[in-house]
Amino acid sequence: MFFSITTEILLVLAITFVRGMNVAFGTRDNIFMHYGTAALPFVILQLVMDEARKYFIRTLPADAVGKPHWFTRAALW
Repeated sequence: MFFSITTEILLVLAITFVRGMNVAFGTRDNIFMHYGTAALPFVILQLVMDEARKYFIRTLPADAVGKPHWFTRAALW
């Protein structure tokens, strides 16, 4: 899976920024600041949410019967 994700990213970057690929695919030059910066706040939010989920799974205590906390049961996948 890592190979496929890396290959896809490299292909997109090649099609976007390499001049010969621009001519072949009929695309235009892309300014780097417009390329992926719009997604950065969502990436940061996703990382914060995942780290918060892991923190709560690790720290919330089990109930009196010994079952894991409801958040652990719902969010541990």
